[in-house]
Amino acid sequence: MEFQKLYNNNTNYKLGPDCVKYCICERKRENVIVCSRCKQSFVGRISQRCPKHPEVTFLMDARQCAFCGAHANFLKVSETKR
Repeated sequence: MEFQKLYNNNTNYKLGPDCVKYCICERKRENVIVCSRCKQSFVGRISQRCPKHPEVTFLMDARQCAFCGAHANFLKVSETKR
């Protein structure tokens, strides 16, 4: 709880509507991700480091394939929508 208060009061971590212009933290999670190794697909977004907030990590971003465990280098965003 104490961390939550410090995090919310810190001006370096603005994740509101103004931040979208400057960072990638608020990307949509509606992409279909396809693994080029096992050819399986799933919905989400591929983990990327935000240039404005490099120390923020989004735990639900894909760092590997959900099916075969292949590294994020094998993951590609599909052109088809969900």
